Amino acid sequence: MLLATGFESFTFDRVARHARIGKATIYSRFANKHDLMTALLKRRVSEQNGFIEAQALDLPPVEAFARRATEVLKTIGTPDGLLLDRLIDWLDQERLDGTTGSPGQGLDFRSQVYRFFLESIKKSLRESAERNALRIVDVDTAAQFWLEGILGHVRLTGAGLQTDSDAISNWAKAYTAFFFSAIEYMAEKGRPAGAAG
Repeated sequence: MLLATGFESFTFDRVARHARIGKATIYSRFANKHDLMTALLKRRVSEQNGFIEAQALDLPPVEAFARRATEVLKTIGTPDGLLLDRLIDWLDQERLDGTTGSPGQGLDFRSQVYRFFLESIKKSLRESAERNALRIVDVDTAAQFWLEGILGHVRLTGAGLQTDSDAISNWAKAYTAFFFSAIEYMAEKGRPAGAAG
């Protein structure tokens, strides 16, 4: 419905008609549009993360992370991925407008989603390290670089890359090879001064 009608026309009346339920049923679970959108965001982020994680459960680290990077890049360019990005923007704007709290109350939604994925990547890196005797000097920084590299690539290349499966796969493989080469190099050099983790 959000894709078809947009945020401004997204109402509980329309949701009730589309779901063939009474509007009171929706209100019994969600006090307002913001609560419904927040629940939708959390569900979609969790589903996407589960799907991406499942892509390469039993593969070696480099292959697993290359496959996951490919799925991330493909997902971001889909209508569902673009809708998720717009939903985050909408929720953050609502927060800043004061309808659901002041800007100083906790993290914005984009930061919350970023931190959620960051924790998931840290977990995957730790599990890969344990299963494959891989030494990662600083898991926190490695996870940050992994995620920010992919997101930066998406921002710099725009939507054009997301439609070319071969380009997506090739970039994901090259990025992953580079990333794990850096992890090996850091392990050989030892912990950098001041590094945590």
